[in-house]
Amino acid sequence: MAGGWQVLFENSIDGVEPTPGSGVALLYQQRLIDELATKLDVTPLSKFFSRSPDEVAEYLHQQGLDPAKFDLPEEEWFEPDEGLTTVQALLAQLRAEPGSVPQYDKVVRDLEESERLLNVAMLHDVRFHLARTLSAPHE
Repeated sequence: MAGGWQVLFENSIDGVEPTPGSGVALLYQQRLIDELATKLDVTPLSKFFSRSPDEVAEYLHQQGLDPAKFDLPEEEWFEPDEGLTTVQALLAQLRAEPGSVPQYDKVVRDLEESERLLNVAMLHDVRFHLARTLSAPHE
């Protein structure tokens, strides 16, 4: 099973890791969450998503595809305050209107986890992006 969307740091911070299993609700509800962010006039979470081209190439290779045939974008990093603006706006709106997304409790828990990690990134002046673990093919 693939993981959800998680905050990853450009440089590691000792002792700070995403909570295992977090971000799954953000992944599954991404369209609704992005629509809500747009209504709130903040950057949609999906705009913070990026992957290492090397990891994507390895995944494509595992899938039996030739990575050289794909135009792989460069990995992007973002300032944590940009992500915090979005996450905090979403949390405030969802807490005001709990029924506005399915899996409300899980989405809020995932956003709170993102908020925790982004606050740590701010303290350490480390950029971030959202990423998702790419699963190996089924054997």
